[in-house]
Amino acid sequence: MEYPNGSVDGLCSASATAFALCVAFLAAWGFQGQGHWRGIDLLVVVPLSVASLGFGVTPLLATKPAKESGLGAARSLYGVSVVLVMISVICALIIEFAK
Repeated sequence: MEYPNGSVDGLCSASATAFALCVAFLAAWGFQGQGHWRGIDLLVVVPLSVASLGFGVTPLLATKPAKESGLGAARSLYGVSVVLVMISVICALIIEFAK
């Protein structure tokens, strides 16, 4: 399958930006709030950590040599990571406003 010119650069840039947003969200939600961590907080931390790992691996898959083009797998991993971030944000909102 042919991908448009610049798709690897765009995917790598988007992945790096999303990784930075994950770290910022974790810092704002987990470390600047009041109180101690509870077991329910794992509903936010675990998906966010897995998403961060996915965003970190995406550029590695996207920049494979042309013979082993991993751009399709990188796009899928990026999509799954975005869904995991959304799950984390929704869980964080539910935890904060259900008190």
